Amino acid sequence: CALPICFPVTIQKVDPAARQERIKRADSSYPIIVMRHKVPGTPKHQYQVLDGTHRVAKALAAGQKKIAARIVDRGHMQKFYVPRLGQEKK
Repeated sequence: CALPICFPVTIQKVDPAARQERIKRADSSYPIIVMRHKVPGTPKHQYQVLDGTHRVAKALAAGQKKIAARIVDRGHMQKFYVPRLGQEKK
């Protein structure tokens, strides 16, 4: 099934050739890691790629319709939460 995947956007200066090389070398034998979270006020979920964006780009460029993925619920990710510096509980 097609999942509504969202990618967090970060602005960085990346050499396009280096990015293409990284996509080319992406090892698609590993599944991507995707977090599922509920859309407030609806029965729907959204999915966010946590690891594997280069593998996704490689699969899309190759015309693949499916990719191996491990899906984790947002609630399960709470135990891995690390506060930003300066925002720690005292």
